[in-house]
Amino acid sequence: MAQIQIVIVVVYMGVLLCVGAWIARRQKSLRDYFLGGRSIPAWAVLLAVVATETSSVTYVGTPSIAYMGSMTFLQLVLGFVVARLILAVFFLPAFFREEIYTIYAHLGKRFGAEVQRVAGLFFFVTRALAAGVRHYCAALVLFTVTDWSMTTSILLMGVVSLVYTVLGGISAVIWTEVFQMGVMLAGAGIAFFQILHLLPGGWERFVDIASEAGKFQVFDFGSPFRLSYTFWSGLIGGTFLTLASHGADQDLVQRLLSCKSLRGAKCAIIGSGLLVFAQFTLFLLIGAMLYVFYPEQPVGLDKPDQIFPYFIKTRFNPLVGAMVIAAIFAAAMSSTASALNSLSATTITDFIRPLFGETPDPNREIRWSRWVTVGWCVLLMAIAYGAQGSTNILETGLKVTTFTYGSLLGSFLLAIFTSVRSQRAITIGMCAGVIIVLAAYWLFHSHIFWVWYIPMAVLVTCVLTGLLSMKDRPRSA
Repeated sequence: MAQIQIVIVVVYMGVLLCVGAWIARRQKSLRDYFLGGRSIPAWAVLLAVVATETSSVTYVGTPSIAYMGSMTFLQLVLGFVVARLILAVFFLPAFFREEIYTIYAHLGKRFGAEVQRVAGLFFFVTRALAAGVRHYCAALVLFTVTDWSMTTSILLMGVVSLVYTVLGGISAVIWTEVFQMGVMLAGAGIAFFQILHLLPGGWERFVDIASEAGKFQVFDFGSPFRLSYTFWSGLIGGTFLTLASHGADQDLVQRLLSCKSLRGAKCAIIGSGLLVFAQFTLFLLIGAMLYVFYPEQPVGLDKPDQIFPYFIKTRFNPLVGAMVIAAIFAAAMSSTASALNSLSATTITDFIRPLFGETPDPNREIRWSRWVTVGWCVLLMAIAYGAQGSTNILETGLKVTTFTYGSLLGSFLLAIFTSVRSQRAITIGMCAGVIIVLAAYWLFHSHIFWVWYIPMAVLVTCVLTGLLSMKDRPRSA
C-alpha cells in the first residue's frame, strides 16, 4: 500500500474515533445509548440504514456476481423495495406505539418473556454470523491491498469499530454512518469512472462486449425453483428477506426506532429502498466493467471476490485507490459497529435487565453495555477468522441469515396480524421453523435456492403456531 493510502486510511479512522469521543459526552441513559434519545432526523436515519445494508460485502461481493454472471440479482433488490412499503404501513406503527429499546420487547409484551428471549437468542445467532462474514470481507480487502496478514487485518478493523461504538452508542454509529455513506458513494462513483476511463474504447465498447456476454440481463422469467435468481424467486425471496432484516432484526430496526417520529421513520425506510436499488445497480455495472477489463480471472487470485480489490491495488493511482479503499473500510466498519450496538442492546434489555432489574444508576447500565459490546466484538472477529473458506461472500452473508430469519419474521407477523396469545405455541412454532430450515439446508442445499428458506420457515412457524393455539384454547362450557 502506498504511503498516501496509509495516511488517508489512518486519518479516516481517526475521524471516526473523534466522532465517537465527541458524542460520548451526551450519553446519560440507556435511552440515549441505544435510541439516541429518539432525536435523530429522518434523513440521517435513511443514510444510516443504507450504510448498514451496504457493508463491505456489497462493495466486494456484488461486483463479483456481475463479473461471473449478469444483473439478475436486481430481481432480488426489487423485493427489497416492495418489503419496505409493507414495513412502513404495518410494522413501524406497531413498534412506535410503545417505548421499547428492542423490537423483541414488543414480542415480550404481546406473547410473554419466553418468546422475547427465544427471539433474542435467534437474533444473536443470525446477526453474529452475518456480521462476522461482513467483517471478514473487510479484512479480505485489507489483506489483498497490503502486505498485512489476515489476522492483523481482522483485528485492526475490529478494534477501530469497537472503540467508537463503545464510546458513543447508537448516536455515534448513526452519525458516523452518515459520514461513511458519503465516503461510500464517492468511492463507488470514483471507481465507476476510473474503470470506464481505463477501458479501451470507453463506454461504447463496454456496452457492446457486455451485451454480447449477457451481462445486462435483469429479468429471468424461468422456473422460480432453479438455483439462480429468477423474477419470482427474486421478488418473493427479496420481499421476505427484507421484511425479516428490516422488521424482525434489531440491527436495522434500531435506527428506525431512533427517529423523532413515526412519519420520519416511514420516510427513512421507503427512501432507503430507492437508494439501495440505485446503489446495487451501480455495483453490478462495476462488475460488468471488470469482466470487460479482465475476460479471464487474473492469475494469483483465489476467488472472484478479490477481483475488485485487485483492480484497485493494481490499476488505480495511489490517491484514488486510497479513496476507494477508505470507502470499503467505511462500509465494513459501519456494518460491524451497527451489529455491535444492536447485539449489546438486545443482551442488556432483553436478558440482563429482566434478570437483575433496572439499576437506579444509569451510568452503571451504560458501563455494562460497553463491556457487553467488547465481548461481542471478540466473538465477531473470531467468526470472521473462521469465514475464510467462503466462496461468494455476498451470498454467504445473506445465506446465514436465512437460518433464523423466517422464524423471527413469522413471530412478528403473528403478533401484528393475528390474535394468537399462546406463548407455548409461538415458541414451538419458531423452534420448528429453524429446525425445518436447517434440515432442508443439510439435505437439499444443492436443490433448493437459498431465497426460499425464509418463506419456508415463516410458513412452518405460522401454521404450527396456529394449530397449537387452537388446541390450547379453553373449550367453552
